[in-house]
Amino acid sequence: MADKNDVIYNERVKLTANFLNGLAVAMVAVGAFAPFVSYASRNSNVSLKTVALFAIGCLLIAISLHLRAVFHLRKLK
Repeated sequence: MADKNDVIYNERVKLTANFLNGLAVAMVAVGAFAPFVSYASRNSNVSLKTVALFAIGCLLIAISLHLRAVFHLRKLK
């Protein structure tokens, strides 16, 4: 059986990875998807180019957060 400290350590690693992945999902929803919905509903006076650049930036941040979560899981014992 695994040592109690190893089990606690693994749970902390998984919780941290889950938190980072949740941030990535939120970044996509709020930073990438919502501006396009706002632009499509014509409630925005911002150009499509600005919305697209902002969305691309948010997607890149989300991808980096997700990859950080995946790499963090490699610390499991």
